[in-house]
Amino acid sequence: MLSQSGMRVGLILNTFPELSETFLIHQIAALLDGGHQVTIFADTPLSKPVHETVGQYGMLERTRYLRRQLWGAHQAVDVPRTLLESLGTSGLLRCLNVLRYGTGVLRFRALHALRDCSRERFDVLHCHYASIGWAFLPYRDVFRVPFVTSFHGDHYKSFGTSASTHLRALFRRGDAFIANGRFTSGELRHLGCPPEKIHLIPAVVSDEGVEFHPRSGGILGPDGHVNILCVARLRVSKGLHVAMEAVARLRAAGHRATLTIIGDGIERHLIEADAVRLGVADVVTFAGWLTQRDVFAHYRTADIVVLPSVGDATGTNESQGVVLQEAMLHGVPVVASAIGGVPESVDDGAAGLLFPSGDAKALTEQILMLVSHPDATLDRVHYAAQYVRKKYLKPAILQGHERVYAEALARYTGKVMQPVRQRRNTPVQAT
Repeated sequence: MLSQSGMRVGLILNTFPELSETFLIHQIAALLDGGHQVTIFADTPLSKPVHETVGQYGMLERTRYLRRQLWGAHQAVDVPRTLLESLGTSGLLRCLNVLRYGTGVLRFRALHALRDCSRERFDVLHCHYASIGWAFLPYRDVFRVPFVTSFHGDHYKSFGTSASTHLRALFRRGDAFIANGRFTSGELRHLGCPPEKIHLIPAVVSDEGVEFHPRSGGILGPDGHVNILCVARLRVSKGLHVAMEAVARLRAAGHRATLTIIGDGIERHLIEADAVRLGVADVVTFAGWLTQRDVFAHYRTADIVVLPSVGDATGTNESQGVVLQEAMLHGVPVVASAIGGVPESVDDGAAGLLFPSGDAKALTEQILMLVSHPDATLDRVHYAAQYVRKKYLKPAILQGHERVYAEALARYTGKVMQPVRQRRNTPVQAT
């Protein structure tokens, strides 16, 4: 029988916390608001500072940082040493069983983390991203609990053309798989995931600190200036060059347009070179990674938010585009490329305008459509905010995760999740 304090949820992540993964932070906050006990297993974070929500909920106190794993030639020493140190630890042989759990065990992540995790007790284990579920699948039987894996878009492309082969054991033995939308669900089915194991739950969006301030008088100010905002990793696949070309076209047509880009990445030098090549370097600002509070401040001053993703040679696409939902909650009109799961994110064009991926001329036309039809834009903005509040906020997402956990647990052990007596609506401090 489960305790009245809710379920004991073990989350296995890559690194935590990361500025670029606010949806994971908000999902953890939703679980804590729901009265559940959460333990996070992750590698040491790469970015500082962190979002305020992490401190408000005492998430770092709930995090168990895994020992640093050595790669490459160092594994020749690291793996045998880890084996010797793990002798007598329950689950050791499972973490080496390739026949049962697939090639993910040869990543040795489950083995390496075993001593750090083995003393914990859970009702459910929840991995985020395909590579984590693939590597930690033995923990399903080590801890004897249902094993849930969330697919946030197509990060499985890191497996290359053999993704379906690599993930076969995970799909066979995993208890439930969460897709963040119709697009990702279709990708999972194509890879061979049993449809009955797939659950559609979007990445959560927070409305805390959000100020809904639609522009009732239209987008353009008295000086005719339009301030465009993009929030994205600095990668060519994000299509930021398309947004820059649209700015160049707007300027050529006599409009005062500027572009602010929030985010960073290993291809920043290529994006900055695009700004110079297109002759817009003087009106493009690279703000780097910002905390959510600072991102929200930019939403309040933005006229339009653009998500111009183009994908890449591997077929990588946007699966949700959380920035779109955040902008819509603030009352900012959005324009996005019709790629991957983006159409669903804007209710197939009803909550935001779409344009063909990579078509800067079409993006420019959609921006001018918003500018020249203020009444229709205002109606769209109000509808968009309601769409997000109904589908993407904490209550709906928490309910979805609780349902998946409870159903998986009932099938696995026959236990029944007891209702939590009181839902918390304020941040929970670590105990």
